[in-house]
Amino acid sequence: EEEEAERRKRAAASGRKNPENSSSMYGHPWPVWFQMRDTAMELIAEASGMGNLIHYGDLWKEIERRLGSNLGDRWIQMPNLLGYVSDQFHEEIGALPTAVVVSQGTPPKPEQGFFSLAVSEGYLDQVDAPQDDWKVMTPRQKAFWQEQVSTVCSWAARKTGNRTADPRDS
Repeated sequence: EEEEAERRKRAAASGRKNPENSSSMYGHPWPVWFQMRDTAMELIAEASGMGNLIHYGDLWKEIERRLGSNLGDRWIQMPNLLGYVSDQFHEEIGALPTAVVVSQGTPPKPEQGFFSLAVSEGYLDQVDAPQDDWKVMTPRQKAFWQEQVSTVCSWAARKTGNRTADPRDS
């Protein structure tokens, strides 16, 4: 309860949209938005507990399927949804759970927003923030991302009772 109050205080101070200053997020009432967030986290835990990464598009489609609703444009909503997932769960995990959400490129990798979030949450120094024209991970970003993936997969394997292989090995 105290932790939730602190989280709301931080959100309000940041100017971030929240239940105290708006009635909805992208047209979704807050209870639906939080259901989307929690469903995304369930999917992240399921995938990473088996040592898998999950693609942005697949994550969105499965959230829609589980909620039984077309949720609209993922390109607009997904970055904020993943921010809410990380904000809610990173302290429990000790890492950003969205590390396992990746693009479908070869090799799969997180998008620029993952590293921006890592900087804003204090996981990475400002010097490691992606530049506006970011396309390729720096060696430090890559090492950080790999460590985050490993931590998330280990946490999820314990939570789900699965033995996990590190998805970077596949």
